[in-house]
Amino acid sequence: MRRSSSSAVAFEAVVTARKLQRHDRRNSTIAGAKLCRTPSRPWLSLGRRLVEGGPRRRVPSRHPRPGTHTHKANTCTSLAPLCEPSSGSVLTDEVSEPCNATRDTVCHCKEGSQRPAPSQHCEPSGLAGGTVVAIVLGILFPLVASVGAAVYCHRRRPRRAVDRDVEFAEPLVDDKPLREYLDYLRHHTANILDYNARPGEVVLLSNRFVQPIIVAYHRADEKRQHEFISRGKRHADIIAALREEGFTFGKLFHPVGEGTELPKLVVLVGVPGIGKTTMAQMIVNKLASGERLFRADFRVVVYIQFREVNGYPDSLSLRDLFRLHHKSLGNVADRVFANPEKVLLVLDGLDEFQKPLDLANACSDPDKTASKEAIFAGLVTRKMLMGASMLLTTRPIALERLGGIQVDRFSEITGFSRQEIKDYVVKLSDSEEQGQRLYDNLESCENLFHFCYIPAFCHIAGKVVKSYLEREQVDASAGFAAATTMTDLFSKYLYVLVAHHSPNTDNLGTAVGSLANMAFCGIKENIQMFTDKDLKRFDIDLNAVEIQKGTFLGEVFKSEAVKAVKLYTFFHLTIQEYFASLAVYLSDRNTGHSPTVAEVIAAIENCEDGRYDIFQRFFAGLASPHSWQILEACLGSPRNSCQQQIIEWLRRSVAKLADRTQGASVPTTVKNSLVSLLHCLHELHHDDTVRGIMEMVAEVDLSGVRLSPPDCAALSYVLQSKAGPLELLNLEDCGMTEEEVKRLQPALASCKVVRCGGNDLNDAGVALLLNKDAKQSHLEELHLWRCSLKESSGAIIRDIVTHIRSLKTLVLNENEIGDGGAKALAEALKERRGGCLEVLRLECCSLTEVSGSSLRDIVRVCERLRVLGLEDNELGDHGVTVLAEGIKQGGGGQSLEELLLARCSLTDESAPALRDIITAASGLKKLMLGDNNFGEAAKRSLASARSDILVDFED
Repeated sequence: MRRSSSSAVAFEAVVTARKLQRHDRRNSTIAGAKLCRTPSRPWLSLGRRLVEGGPRRRVPSRHPRPGTHTHKANTCTSLAPLCEPSSGSVLTDEVSEPCNATRDTVCHCKEGSQRPAPSQHCEPSGLAGGTVVAIVLGILFPLVASVGAAVYCHRRRPRRAVDRDVEFAEPLVDDKPLREYLDYLRHHTANILDYNARPGEVVLLSNRFVQPIIVAYHRADEKRQHEFISRGKRHADIIAALREEGFTFGKLFHPVGEGTELPKLVVLVGVPGIGKTTMAQMIVNKLASGERLFRADFRVVVYIQFREVNGYPDSLSLRDLFRLHHKSLGNVADRVFANPEKVLLVLDGLDEFQKPLDLANACSDPDKTASKEAIFAGLVTRKMLMGASMLLTTRPIALERLGGIQVDRFSEITGFSRQEIKDYVVKLSDSEEQGQRLYDNLESCENLFHFCYIPAFCHIAGKVVKSYLEREQVDASAGFAAATTMTDLFSKYLYVLVAHHSPNTDNLGTAVGSLANMAFCGIKENIQMFTDKDLKRFDIDLNAVEIQKGTFLGEVFKSEAVKAVKLYTFFHLTIQEYFASLAVYLSDRNTGHSPTVAEVIAAIENCEDGRYDIFQRFFAGLASPHSWQILEACLGSPRNSCQQQIIEWLRRSVAKLADRTQGASVPTTVKNSLVSLLHCLHELHHDDTVRGIMEMVAEVDLSGVRLSPPDCAALSYVLQSKAGPLELLNLEDCGMTEEEVKRLQPALASCKVVRCGGNDLNDAGVALLLNKDAKQSHLEELHLWRCSLKESSGAIIRDIVTHIRSLKTLVLNENEIGDGGAKALAEALKERRGGCLEVLRLECCSLTEVSGSSLRDIVRVCERLRVLGLEDNELGDHGVTVLAEGIKQGGGGQSLEELLLARCSLTDESAPALRDIITAASGLKKLMLGDNNFGEAAKRSLASARSDILVDFED
């Protein structure tokens, strides 16, 4: 008899449920042995009984019909034998008795009957009287079975490590206070303040957060340099490192090395505006929402910002601190203290903590009253809450506060790459065309573009340029000019904010002057967060001028457990530094708080941590009349005489430092100070003034200082502004590449001696040393030792020698130019019109005896050649013999004073040729032959050839 369609559907549901049963059983296997199964579910038999009916036929046991069971004897000795779905191949007779046989048996009922349960008798199916009920129950129960089986399989499945990264963690204690605290964290961290937001404007963190890439941070002694500068100089290295070691925040608490334990103290380093707080906020938000981000099983996250801690009492216990942070956290402190291994402490902004950590008196008792400095020292040294994990964020400038604390992982947030800068500024624009123009304008000013790796700075720069581009579209006569300096950019930024956010400019100069005084105080005392008390101290009325409310200052409220206390901060440290520099120029608008020029200069000169490096650039830049062409409309004229005082200070300081950098063993800090002053002159950007300041500077020695493209751009501007040529520019071992030389190129023709040795310039960088557009080149000496030149660099060497007619000294030591490079050099010297080389150094250049003919041609054409250095080359006896021919034939051989042939694989066979050189070169004073294979007789013969020259055989 055929089943109805409804009955067929129910039948298929039962089959599905049974498949799930088999899947369930397979997943219950551990180490190859079957686990004990629970008794068959009665509702499965009920479903089968209700849907079975009609004539039956015997089916193979591999696919038994409903109601058929195979008994597995001795599967579980602790339970009575049970029937399971058939898997055997042996058919037996129909059995109507209960299925409890002790051997493998196919248990099924006769046609028209079915078994309610494996241990029961077969009964008539009786489908005709209950079709509707059968259909309903046949569908309903298998569906429930499916869900139950899926849950069961999920719970029994072994979990992998990767599963834990996406699962949700259960809280440490399931009680109301902890839920309240986690709910508070989740809502507190859900939003962020956008740059230049109006009061009350916030942005969802999830909408703005971009996954930053993190790299290992290698601590260096950057104490004496502003972190923007030190980070910027190695930003290209950081971006390159991303290919090898970059990772996302989800791996912050992964093992640092293979086979190591999970890190407990992770320090995340980054310059202001790079995204440290945003990342900390995102981590806290996800953990508080129940997500499991890390391998470590954190059940409780505690989020503390040092900017808030500054407002707590000076003395308290850790329990008190928790209670002040949030009353619900205080209520569960005991359980947190008892289970520290399940706790993650996120301590954000160590650099904003107004007091240093008291490591000598680190607190170890969470209930003991101590200073805030001792409490946090106890946490980071793990004397308190031992076993807890910590994520600590800070600026590089505050790393010294950690002293010798054992940190398991140092990591650094990277900024934008060049392509990411472009993508970001294009998004700020209304169209791709405008975005491309915006990017081109930023890129044209190296000093600005260099800092755009910082997202906050990139936003500011993009906003200013975009505003001016829009003005130009409305008014073509506006004549937008791209910002040329950082001072120019921030002055335009201030103007844009005034124009857009503060149409009423009455008393604006006084209000901005008060704000500037507070900003300078913050720079001086290393404060970035300000309170209402600070605002009152500096006579700042937020309600009086709209520009100060929601544009320059952001408001960050304390947690709920503390009375509502507002904190104010500039949106980026560079904005605070710019406003601080305005303090001197607007000091006549206020009384009692304004610093004098002398006070500011004293603070700069006595500073040892580099905090004034960016500030002094603005300080000098505002001394230019160009800056006040923008600012005068909204702030009025600067105070009389302050500009001239600053220019005189620059004049004295540049001359003093330029003189101090001459000679050996000059501290790098002195040279770094000179680089900072060169940036100040670039910010001043007033050609006549810079020309006067550089009048007394004859030499600039920056050897050993890591130079960035902006450093080279500033140096290039200053050298081009100088009235006459510079006697010496020493840039040896400055870490320069093609990018740095590109900025220097316009100024090199105005230098007599340029030393670029020890830099990885390659062919492209060396080619840029030649400025074919220069009307006149003063270059006489060019030192290019160890600049990564190869044999293929012959064409570049030829161009330099051919076009720089003033060149007299060329040093190519420790470059693998080989015989091909020597040949190209000889050909260039033969083609050169006017002027000859006087000093040629080709030591350790991979030359062989093949180069003998090239060297012969060189000494023939260079009639004034005084020094020829060929040491550490495999010239051999043949190569020197050919060289001797050229010297005997005249030309440069007559003027030669020093011939350096040490370590050139020479033997006694070359002695006759060397005697010919000694005889023919009448002006020869020194012949270096050390570390060659000469016998004693040959040495005596050469030493006695002439009494008026030094023949040196020493190694």
